[in-house]
Amino acid sequence: MFLRFYKESSSKKALGKLVKKFANSVMSFEKNVSPAQIQEYFRFYRSDPDAAIKNVTLEDIICGLNNE
Repeated sequence: MFLRFYKESSSKKALGKLVKKFANSVMSFEKNVSPAQIQEYFRFYRSDPDAAIKNVTLEDIICGLNNE
């Protein structure tokens, strides 16, 4: 899903590294996260994959960024 949202943003190699960072961050929360929650998070950072990685928190993914 990360690659679909950010395919135009960076080289494939750079995106591969970002995918791993994002996946490791989400898995480190040890909580179930739905595809819809991930998709909504990516939509918030749709033009900035680096910010999506830098700012990932369980609360933002589960509760949503628009609920602040």
